[in-house]
Amino acid sequence: MPANPSAGGASHSTVRRIVLPVSVAVLTACTLALTQVGLGATPPVPDAPIAGNTTGYLSECAALPDSRKARCYVRGLLREVDRSDNPATGVPAIDAKVHDIGGFLEAACHSLMHEVGRTWAKQHDLTLEDLQRYVPHSNDPGCSAGFGMGLSYSQFAIIVLRDAPRDGQGAVTAAVSLSDALGTALGTGIAGAILAAFVRAGAGPAPALGVTMP
Repeated sequence: MPANPSAGGASHSTVRRIVLPVSVAVLTACTLALTQVGLGATPPVPDAPIAGNTTGYLSECAALPDSRKARCYVRGLLREVDRSDNPATGVPAIDAKVHDIGGFLEAACHSLMHEVGRTWAKQHDLTLEDLQRYVPHSNDPGCSAGFGMGLSYSQFAIIVLRDAPRDGQGAVTAAVSLSDALGTALGTGIAGAILAAFVRAGAGPAPALGVTMP
């Protein structure tokens, strides 16, 4: 007797209707069980204290949740810069303290100092004529580099927006952002080409790095 195709299709449809809810239920139960196990487990304890709050420098920020920690460090770093006679020498001293601390502050100091530099420049009415007097005397890529970038970017943007017509400030702002992105891409491309040329010539990467990152 020939098989009934419709009966087979109905059977498969019934199986699918049963298997899908059961699978979802099993998956949900497993997820809940694993979650309860995770919640009840003892948190891992590091073998040694993690660096980041051993010297007392800006230690009031270390224990804060991430959502507040960055703001606290920005305020603290700005206060430290203000206490120094001149950021040109004061910020490199901050770099040394931050390297001693390590942890979150050392990893994030470059980015945090962008805002510190912008804020300090605004508070002190910094101009391009005075900029060189306050740029940190250091090639440290952490706090010093971030502060210097905050100073210079702030002044460039202020001058451009000051001279732009009011109805064209949106386009000018977009152009500044585009120039920043293109400048970064172009600089990276040129540095990469110089590095590749030195390596192909057998000189190795060290001379190329000396040329591209003086």
